[in-house]
Amino acid sequence: MVHTSLSWVLLLLLSTQVHNAQSLSQPVRVRVCQNKHCKKRNANLKQCVSQLLPEAEVESSGCLSHCNDGPNIEVESGGHATVLNGIQDVATAAFLLEQDLEMRIPKILLAASKLMEQVPSLGES
Repeated sequence: MVHTSLSWVLLLLLSTQVHNAQSLSQPVRVRVCQNKHCKKRNANLKQCVSQLLPEAEVESSGCLSHCNDGPNIEVESGGHATVLNGIQDVATAAFLLEQDLEMRIPKILLAASKLMEQVPSLGES
């Protein structure tokens, strides 16, 4: 319980700091597939994307039609939508957002998000 509370406080502080340093050039909307195949592979994907892109509008969606390659997200910016596949964890999400869409993910925010991924395992030990 203490690990969870401290992790959330850390993430909140870091995202506030990063918010001032990171500014998306255009509004970004992210749709996160919540269909059974994608959700089974990464149930926390929506939270993960919200942490990495605090200025983006992140919402749940139905199937994005790439089930075998999931978990999937669709990123819409500047009138163009791109589906990113195989997002198993926060590091993969950050890598694909940076490589495929040239979005800058601050390393400190990535580190905090990775910590958040580990919170359930910390509580079990």
